[in-house]
Amino acid sequence: MVVLESGRKLVFRMIDSSADVSSSFPEKTQITLSSLEGDEQNCVLVVLKHVRLLLVYISAQISLALETFYTYLGLLVGSWPLSTIMITLLFGAVLCTGLAYFKPDTSYETWIPTSASALDHRDWVRQHFREDYRLELATVSIKAQSGSFSQTEYLARLAEAQYEITNLTVYIGHRMYTFEDLCYREGMECFIDSPLNSIFHNTNPDSIREELTSEESNLALFNIFHVINPVDFDQLFGLVRKDSDGRVESIRATTLQFRIRGDQNFSEAAEIWENLFISWSEKYRNDSLDISVFTSDTVEEETQEAFGNDIILLSCGYLLTFIYFALFLGKFNRKEHKIWIAVVGILCISFTLVVAAGLASYIRFSYGPVHSVIPFLLLGIGVDDMFVIVSSWQSSKPPKAHTTSKYSFVARYTAKCLGAVGVSITVTSITNAVAFFVGAGTVLPSLSSFCVYAGLAILLLFFFQVTFFAAFVAIDYRRQQANLDAGFPFIKLAPVEITNEKKKPDLVSRVFGSHIGRGLAGTNIASRIIQLLVIVLAGVIFAFCGYGCSKLEIEIDIKWLFHPDSYAVKFIDQRMDLFPGSGIPVAVYTGEIDYFSQQPELHLLNHTLYTDPSLRMGRGAVVFWFDKFIRWIDLDGRSMLVDFNSSSPLFPTRHETQRAIRQAGLSILPIIVNSTQFYTFLCEFVRNPISSEVRGDFEFDEEGSGCGNCCIKATRGHATFVPLNTTKEELEAMDGLRSRVNAIPFSYERAFAYAEIFLSWETN
Repeated sequence: MVVLESGRKLVFRMIDSSADVSSSFPEKTQITLSSLEGDEQNCVLVVLKHVRLLLVYISAQISLALETFYTYLGLLVGSWPLSTIMITLLFGAVLCTGLAYFKPDTSYETWIPTSASALDHRDWVRQHFREDYRLELATVSIKAQSGSFSQTEYLARLAEAQYEITNLTVYIGHRMYTFEDLCYREGMECFIDSPLNSIFHNTNPDSIREELTSEESNLALFNIFHVINPVDFDQLFGLVRKDSDGRVESIRATTLQFRIRGDQNFSEAAEIWENLFISWSEKYRNDSLDISVFTSDTVEEETQEAFGNDIILLSCGYLLTFIYFALFLGKFNRKEHKIWIAVVGILCISFTLVVAAGLASYIRFSYGPVHSVIPFLLLGIGVDDMFVIVSSWQSSKPPKAHTTSKYSFVARYTAKCLGAVGVSITVTSITNAVAFFVGAGTVLPSLSSFCVYAGLAILLLFFFQVTFFAAFVAIDYRRQQANLDAGFPFIKLAPVEITNEKKKPDLVSRVFGSHIGRGLAGTNIASRIIQLLVIVLAGVIFAFCGYGCSKLEIEIDIKWLFHPDSYAVKFIDQRMDLFPGSGIPVAVYTGEIDYFSQQPELHLLNHTLYTDPSLRMGRGAVVFWFDKFIRWIDLDGRSMLVDFNSSSPLFPTRHETQRAIRQAGLSILPIIVNSTQFYTFLCEFVRNPISSEVRGDFEFDEEGSGCGNCCIKATRGHATFVPLNTTKEELEAMDGLRSRVNAIPFSYERAFAYAEIFLSWETN
């Protein structure tokens, strides 16, 4: 305070002085000023002089005000340390009530930008095509060490595995739920996407073993399935070996898909069934087969388990910090060691974490996976502040005795120490917090929440350090003045024992105060050779890091949310290794449009799905209702064929006809020229068994009602991406398909392409 007061007086003396101040400015400024003449130059110099001194004065006043504040705060903390501790604990307890709103969020969707179009598309799809089921996946593969393994035996083992899965039974109280009770049905049958269901009429293991006659006949079944639907074949079978003619020779992996009811009435039973499904896969023992599974709740459950593993790592970090703090903060004697101060410091940081979570929960910010970094962040900042505060007590000279002062010696010492370090702690804490609060403006919800959590935690830690922790340090100093043992403060030490122990230097002094330490810090570093080596080393490190930044790629992998030994990671790795040829499904959606008048656009959309370079081609690659509808109409000759020289009610001029046909990539455009006939035929098509594959791709106003002009609310078509190996390929495929679909001039609502994986790709 004395220094700042002297500085303020010096500022006023500088302002009042008539000394030449031109030397106070940089050379370039002086050159600019010298270009002025006479009174103009003197006027500018006087203005700049007073502006500069005003800024110095303002800075000094701010520092003086902060130092004065912390001096008075130190007097309060030092005079009533126990009251300070109780008040801060009560304040923290009030904020902790916000934990009633604590919301852990492990969804990867929190990493999607709030402005991402995929979020709007997802909500639209869920509104119009709500699929109320849980998808359960199992990959059954032949182990590499199994060597030659006949397809007959593989199919038999696969049938046994599928049979065991479909016989998992859930018991809740006195009620039993079988797979037949919980399965999601399409019609009367449980939905099971399995090659066994496509090839065999009866999937019972005994029945399948009877049907498996020879290896050649089994391979013939695979080849027939491959010819009928090659896309589904690649999705269901992995590590397929083919001969030169493209015929299947062997299969070593298969994917099984099961759907469990997702309605609220069966939620508890469905969750238990999923747990049984996971337990069954982990307990499955077979010398030849390897099984991995993935459920609808895998992401959330495995992420929460990863949080539990972080707690162990966090505990180890805090323990190491406690040991370091206790060793280097005090001296190795009974009076001056700081074990209890280290304990209080760690508790202060931990308490801040809980209070910050309560405050952030009050303002409705969720807690995500990245928030696990905050405890380590607070640990580093908190330990630094604690070292500064304790070191101030150890290095500051005790205040002189004042018989007339109403404050005790410990209170005045606390005021002096806090006044000395309060400004530096305030500046670092506020700048750190402001940096995080600025980062809260990001479009990524999870990162924004993390920044708010971190900023609040840093400010709260700063508050508890200068009150709660400082009060304990004041109590510890009062103990030292009373010659009490540091570990057992109810034991008084003998004066002789204290005198002898005070002569021992602390660990820091013994390490850095030795001849070696002084040599490293002084002579060697000061030598020109060492200086040159340090500069060269810094340059090499900078160049290496710069090169690494040039190779930086942005990518989010869902595996990063899981523990490396998780069953989810095993499934994802096996999926990538065993099914390299399978692509990611994608769909295109249309909304409430006039489907009759938009037939040319529907033709163009169909053409886009068949010709987009990022989508798979061939039989079964595209499933679009309009394509099947037109083909069905053509069988009866009920459509009109429009060629380049024709006209129709939809195309008044030949130019419009030619443009529509070229856009659709066709030479002849089949259309229906009457609106009533169009919707009548469409209604017949939806009810016809031939449309069973696409019947679920419509949403009508009233299910089962007539197909009037306004009854179709939404439709969709399906396609599959080619295998995409890099983030760049994924983004190019997504953006390319989106732009081509969005460019089709539908009226009212634009068509759009969407897949669940787009949510992850949007973040990239």
